[in-house]
Amino acid sequence: MGNYFVLNHASMKRYNTLRLDVTVHTLVMPYSIESFVSAIRDYKDKKIVIVGNGSNIFFSKDYYDESYCFIITNLINDVELDGDEIVCEAGTRLHRLAWFACEQSLGEMAFLEDIPGTVGGALFMNAGQWQYTIGQYVNWIEVYNTEKEEIQRITPDEGFFAYRYSRLNDLPVYVLRCGLKAVPGNYNEVLSQMLEYRHERYVKQPRNFANAGSVFKRPKDKNG
Repeated sequence: MGNYFVLNHASMKRYNTLRLDVTVHTLVMPYSIESFVSAIRDYKDKKIVIVGNGSNIFFSKDYYDESYCFIITNLINDVELDGDEIVCEAGTRLHRLAWFACEQSLGEMAFLEDIPGTVGGALFMNAGQWQYTIGQYVNWIEVYNTEKEEIQRITPDEGFFAYRYSRLNDLPVYVLRCGLKAVPGNYNEVLSQMLEYRHERYVKQPRNFANAGSVFKRPKDKNG
């Protein structure tokens, strides 16, 4: 087995935002991209369930036996500025990414501030709000292909992302990290925008109850 933490008969309550208390036989916590890939390879004969921030997950049973492996990605969360790109790992919370961009005086990431997810999940569903989506800023995505059993880099073309969708859903891959366009901005303006977005969310979504954020999908050609 690789270099990662393994918990047996573990509760998932702390790993989902609805605080649903179910038990899983095998819970794996990798702490690097390398250990994440090792875990995927080591448990390839089981049904792997990837959990980021756990904000879009429900459970169909109270106990998941040894045929399942739940992999928690919240320790795979490095984010750095590399030239004109923000490079971030799959488990990076969108909230953290937005604040990192703000601290670097980078614009157009403020919309991510209060979306309760991680980069990996955001890339699969092309997460966004207002007129922005994460797909607008993606230069490349590094993935692990389970069929070829190798790490690959995807450069999205024009049709790769759509409303709440990306072609990642049609590929046998797990997201490892990505490179996002770093757009220069003004620190004070970005901070003001982030606080405005946060206020809008706090007004509409209760924070004194466990919740999953916004879970609707807008009908085609209609506003939500």
